[in-house]
Amino acid sequence: MDVTLQWKRVFTPTADDISDVMTVCRSTPAYWRLTEGRLPDQAEVCGWFGLDNLPQGFTLADAFNFIIYCEQEVIGFCQILRGWRYPEQSTIGLLLVVESWQGRGVGRQIYQQIEALVRDWPGMEWIRAGVIATNLPAFPFWYRMGFVDTGERRQELQFLAETVILEKRL
Repeated sequence: MDVTLQWKRVFTPTADDISDVMTVCRSTPAYWRLTEGRLPDQAEVCGWFGLDNLPQGFTLADAFNFIIYCEQEVIGFCQILRGWRYPEQSTIGLLLVVESWQGRGVGRQIYQQIEALVRDWPGMEWIRAGVIATNLPAFPFWYRMGFVDTGERRQELQFLAETVILEKRL
């Protein structure tokens, strides 16, 4: 079921933006339980938008934080970093769809719009996504979107398990 989505790119979040992202976080408890064992707090969510959250050498112009709405309802949030880890690839750092909207094709629709955005950036050849190994329900989605496991793994302190790196050639 395709729906009309509205995307709001956020550089410097307002109180309403933070509230909307917190709504997405509270509406995806299964994800947080599987990946971190707890919901992020408001201070953490605010940190997602700052320069401190970016790798060295990247600016806010390289970070694409989107709050996603259907009509007036907030239904998702995603983060994309242009040119990470190599200039010809970009990485989806986070893609959340509120649980009441999952299983309706909205995640696919959001991903297709992300891919179209990344394809429009000059020189992009690859798109990557990291999936926390304990988030087993996410893997079939990413595989359906055409991603493959690179064999690369990363361990980050806040997660309950390693991050499995997936990628797709554009």
